Amino acid sequence: MMKEILGPTLEQMETKEDLALNKLDSRSDLSNTIPDFSDDEKNTESQERSDNSVEGLTVIEKDKVREETGWSDEIIVGEGLKESPLQSSIEPIENSSLECVKAQNELIAEKNNVEKIEQIEKNREAGANREDLALKDLEKEFPEKEGFKIEREQFLRDKDGNIVKDSETGKARRIDFIITKDGEFVKSVEVTSETAPKEVQVAKEDRIRNEGGNFIKDRDTGQLSEIPKEKKTEIRRYP
Repeated sequence: MMKEILGPTLEQMETKEDLALNKLDSRSDLSNTIPDFSDDEKNTESQERSDNSVEGLTVIEKDKVREETGWSDEIIVGEGLKESPLQSSIEPIENSSLECVKAQNELIAEKNNVEKIEQIEKNREAGANREDLALKDLEKEFPEKEGFKIEREQFLRDKDGNIVKDSETGKARRIDFIITKDGEFVKSVEVTSETAPKEVQVAKEDRIRNEGGNFIKDRDTGQLSEIPKEKKTEIRRYP
């Protein structure tokens, strides 16, 4: 009765102590199986994890990129894939190419403008030469000694002496040569090349005359001479 009140016997206590020690030994053995990384090793592992995935890029993917593109680790860092040296040179090359194209276009436009100006000058000179030839012919046909007067570049005017403009184009009509005698109209002559079309010009002159542009003005006297309705401007062609 006394033994039960006092608690477990010495034998029982020793048995419990042995069991507790065995548990501690087993935990110690288990902890020995877990590698004890040093601080440097832990930092290295952490860095490797960081490098293993850059914006979702795994080590295997990085190796594949290296194999296919030849990119180095220095390029596959930071926020993701950076441009390779070849890619980084593409933009300057493209910009340079665009500048070259722009410069070439400017040169072409400038060349075209020069050629256009030269052609206009050639046409003007050729037109002046044709008019000189025509004037010589007219002077033979209508000699001044017989009372004929030849005037160049005369506008069609109304009965009040105002220059009449075409209602369709808004432009006036200036005829190359007007021949008069004693203040009366004789002939009007337009000079052009052998191939130049004159239909548009003739149509414009007809409209102006229908709108009252049937007079020419003597530069010396200011006298107006009426062009008879049946008279049409003669077109003479020269090389």
